[in-house]
Amino acid sequence: MTPTSPEGTAPADPRTQPDGPTAAGEHDRARDAQRTATRASLLPEEGTVGSDDPQEQAEVVLEDSEARTEVPDAAPTTVLERRGSEETADPLV
Repeated sequence: MTPTSPEGTAPADPRTQPDGPTAAGEHDRARDAQRTATRASLLPEEGTVGSDDPQEQAEVVLEDSEARTEVPDAAPTTVLERRGSEETADPLV
């Protein structure tokens, strides 16, 4: 059951519910922990070579990904291409 606001018209914010996170920071930490746990599952090619600390590896990968998302120029080797629909390739016949 989804909690509702006192008026009963809109879903209540789960961060303010007694059984949910009490602050946005707590919600963010829970989300980050879930993302890290998911990423800590090694990909097939990572499993082949192994990992001394999959949890730490996941944290580093996600931090790098976050930095690249927030600041696209953060990685010097990243090439960001922006193209319009008029610049698409011709379809193969």
